[in-house]
Amino acid sequence: MEQKLSPKRYQTTQAALKTEDSSDASPPQSIFNRGERQLSIDEGHARFRQRIKDWDIKKKKKSLEVEMLFLQDPLKLAENTISLLRKDDLEKALEIVRVASKRRQCIVSWNHIIDYRMSKGHYTQAVKTYNEVCPIHPGGSMHVC
Repeated sequence: MEQKLSPKRYQTTQAALKTEDSSDASPPQSIFNRGERQLSIDEGHARFRQRIKDWDIKKKKKSLEVEMLFLQDPLKLAENTISLLRKDDLEKALEIVRVASKRRQCIVSWNHIIDYRMSKGHYTQAVKTYNEVCPIHPGGSMHVC
């Protein structure tokens, strides 16, 4: 069964086909319209990727906040840090301990992270982690944690 095109759709299709063989017509360079100007396809894709990245960051922050509701006790936080490090999930352990450090002292959890890095042979990273926990003050004195 043959489908008939409406006159308007037929004209649009014919116009699209004509642009290929006409010498002065160029293919459309942009398809996204934001009111003030047309965006190129690359700009549109870049904005879309940035929105997805922003959404992922918000989602990650929200999940960390929810997880922190269950890790109010420093002992539970330390146990969670140990379990994450046993699974070699250092990044998640660092994120959780950094968020928790803003609200309370988490020295035991930081010690587990430093110990993990030392056991893996990452001595420079272990010292950087220690300096993140116990920064050196401008006068040169070290803050004792």
